Amino acid sequence: MEKKKTSFNTTIPISESRESARKEAEQKAEFRFLEEHQCDFVLDPYLETEISYVEGDEYFRISVKVSGLPVSYKKFTELDSLPRIFVDMSKLPGRNIPLIASLSSKRTSSSDHTEFGVMGGLNFSWFSGDETLNFYLGAPNTFSMNSKIGGSLGFYGLFRSSSAIGLRTECQLFFRNYDLIRSYSLNPNLARRDEFEYRSTGVDLPIMLDISLSDQLSIHAGPSLSLIVDESIKKLPNDSFTQNVLSESTSLKLNPAINIGMNYNLDRYYIGARYYSQLPVDSRKDRVLSGLGLHMGIRF
Repeated sequence: MEKKKTSFNTTIPISESRESARKEAEQKAEFRFLEEHQCDFVLDPYLETEISYVEGDEYFRISVKVSGLPVSYKKFTELDSLPRIFVDMSKLPGRNIPLIASLSSKRTSSSDHTEFGVMGGLNFSWFSGDETLNFYLGAPNTFSMNSKIGGSLGFYGLFRSSSAIGLRTECQLFFRNYDLIRSYSLNPNLARRDEFEYRSTGVDLPIMLDISLSDQLSIHAGPSLSLIVDESIKKLPNDSFTQNVLSESTSLKLNPAINIGMNYNLDRYYIGARYYSQLPVDSRKDRVLSGLGLHMGIRF
């Protein structure tokens, strides 16, 4: 048998996701192959798909090139007339749906796996490790922490080398907050309670491996670098003790961190959750900030 080729061009509304538009165009191209070459299915298909979009346009412009072996059969019951690959299968292909053999190769252009968008969300933060605010070194101390809602806003890019594995990069401005309460005793008859307010503002630059588990669900994990633009923690005055008010402030500091999360796709939108944790640079001094974030993204 000789391989044949078919070209197919179409437009699909951008109301559909890019992935859905690609699948629809490729299926139509395979039907066009069947009609053009008067066959029942295409064996060992090879697809080249290009998707273009002009800002302001209401359609994806999609071009698909299909090449493969056109195969026909006389009757469903005449198994001897079929290639061996189909005799071994539990079901014969339906006439109304083009068959893509399990041994076939299917590739799409790199533009089909490139995605950009904006994202934003809320986060809850907490710390662990040695707390450097303890200026009463000989006094027994106990700590409690209250998370407060913070936020993030930024943009992302997703670059897939295949349909399942990709590289996700982001640039996000974040705001993270928590309150710290310290109870301590200078002597058995003198108990104190101090409250501290933590505020952190900066830019997160994560680079993560993104793995697509299905059309809707994907997971991602990887390192990030946090540029701390402003970080402060100060003692709040209270009724029990107002002396020795402490305030720390740090600016332009770099913190490495790790990120693990997942996204659920909804057409042009997605929702997700992510755990992040800073990595200590100096374990004797650093307070390690961790947190859980919920976010939403919109694809361009």
